[in-house]
Formats: sequence, structure tokens, C-alpha cells
Amino acid sequence: EKKGDLEGVGLEVFDSAKTAEPELEIDDSLGLLEKIKKYIKSDHIRHRRYILRGLPDAFRTLPLTESKDHLLPLLKEVSLDPEPVIRTTLAEQFAPITTNLLIHPSGIDSVLYILLPLLSTLLRDDNTQVRAAATESLISITLVLPTQNFSRDVLPIVQPLFDSSSEAHRV
Repeated sequence: EKKGDLEGVGLEVFDSAKTAEPELEIDDSLGLLEKIKKYIKSDHIRHRRYILRGLPDAFRTLPLTESKDHLLPLLKEVSLDPEPVIRTTLAEQFAPITTNLLIHPSGIDSVLYILLPLLSTLLRDDNTQVRAAATESLISITLVLPTQNFSRDVLPIVQPLFDSSSEAHRV
């Protein structure tokens, strides 16, 4: 089995997305990374949400180096998506992505220095649903992070939310 092939890797979410509208179908002939890269930037919200929901499985399946090189850079772009539903869907994926990154001993660095800063941005989003999803993810992430990371890495993200002068962003 070659890397990036969808056969037998449990990524059902990416398999055969056939719809009544041909322009919304997902091309199953593409490999995993090609499919993610193509559809994560689609003009169709449905494509982007579909791919986002499958990202935790992609992080679990791909080697850590491929996840770091190809998937993590995409998350920053998606966190800036103009559609709140996309940012909400992204925020919902952070906890399972974290769990899959922490399978690897060096995955903690990606969580601390890439995912948590992105999540911090989503916690201050103007949209209530995005903030709520980000808050839920942060709570779940704190449960799987090693305890020594809590005061050093999580509290600096949470503290400004309590000190916020803006009622809209206050937790």
C-alpha cells in the first residue's frame, strides 16, 4: 500500500462523495494529500467542510513529517476563511487533530507552537459559534496535554479572554 492512498486507511469521510450535482463531487482518483490540497481551497463551502471533517483521520494516517509539511500550513489559511461555518468546523477538529499529533513524541511541538496559537485566534473570533467551538476544543485539548504544559502554554491563551475589555470576546 503506498502512502497517501485512501484504500484501507479508514478515511471513509473522503471516500466517494457522490452528489446529484457533478460540480460538488469529490474526485476519488486523487491521493489523500492531493485531495485535501485541492478541495480545502474550493469555492464550494461543502467541499471545504467535507475536507475539514476528515483532517483528524489524515493526521492519524499520514507520517508526522507529511502532516507538518503539508497539513499544518493549511490550517492557518483555513482559520482566516471568510465563512464562519468553515472556521467553526476547523475549530471543532482541533481536539481530535491534537490527539492524533500526540501519538508521536515530537507531535507536542506542533500542538504547542502551531495549533494552540491558531486556536487562540479562533477564541477571539467575531463569530459566537466559532468562539464556542474553539472553547470546546481548548477544553478537550487541555485534558490530553501533559500537565506541565498547562500553566506555561494554555493559561497565556486563556488569561486575555478574561481580561478582555470587549464583552463580545469575554469568556
